[in-house]
Amino acid sequence: MMSASDLIDLQVFIELVPNPVIVKNRDHRLIMVNNLACELFQRSREVLIAQRAEDLFTPDEVRAFHEADDRVFSTEAIDESEEPLTDAYGNVRYLITRKQRIIVNDIDYLIAVLTDVTAYREAEEHARNLSLHDPLTGLPNRILFWNRIEDAVSRRSGSNALMLIDLDNFKAINDNYGHATGDNLIIDFSDRLLALTRPTDTVARIGGDEFAILLTDISDSSVVGSICEQIIHEASDLPSLMGKDAHIGASIGVVPPGCGLVDQAEMLRRADVALYQAKRDGRGCWRAYTEEFDHALLNHRSESAATILAGE
Repeated sequence: MMSASDLIDLQVFIELVPNPVIVKNRDHRLIMVNNLACELFQRSREVLIAQRAEDLFTPDEVRAFHEADDRVFSTEAIDESEEPLTDAYGNVRYLITRKQRIIVNDIDYLIAVLTDVTAYREAEEHARNLSLHDPLTGLPNRILFWNRIEDAVSRRSGSNALMLIDLDNFKAINDNYGHATGDNLIIDFSDRLLALTRPTDTVARIGGDEFAILLTDISDSSVVGSICEQIIHEASDLPSLMGKDAHIGASIGVVPPGCGLVDQAEMLRRADVALYQAKRDGRGCWRAYTEEFDHALLNHRSESAATILAGE
């Protein structure tokens, strides 16, 4: 055991360190903490010293603490790792912990210097979230949606459905009523799409007036058509709810479940072909992909190319 003078000397020392510091014995009991550690843990020195880690932190946190402590005691090496820690108010903080074995009067102790990196991790998560979500609606953006499709396709269940949605005449809303009105309409429409889908589905904004929906684990393909009809209805209802006398609608291209086990690029291509067909058929409707749509698109492009050449 440490003598009284040893304790006083060590306590003075750790109070000089500009980081939270804790000292443990081989039984994983805290025997000393500095004031900064008390502030970090949001607990008094008396509480920290009197209670076991199991009484203060979650089981997973305690297990990680003890494993790191044991490594230090068994190898005598300095251990540096990042560990989550739950404070007295239930807030999870992230700490880089540098642990080292010390010997006082032939007895092993562990001293740990802690660095709180919670703010850095939160900033990283915020930046990551911004990179994967649309800033206006908060929906997943094109990058995250691509990842979700890739994940769904990798399971090769064949029960996924994909929708690409274009708002018809949206440009006229921006031109005639201003971008603020257009933004409000986009937000309103995104909320309606979320209300029509399940939490396990993905609703994304992939362009200015372009949305996409990935439905997973579809057991009844008729559900897809029902959702499409509801989307078309909700889109046509948007201007009236905003007090605007304007026409708007939605065109939808669908890849239904069971449409072949294809990769995400082919799945998106098929949805885009079906969306093109919905627009050719007058907009304000939905079309499910068939191979005939590919032939029609190819013929249309050939005719367009021939017209251009004839004009030259």
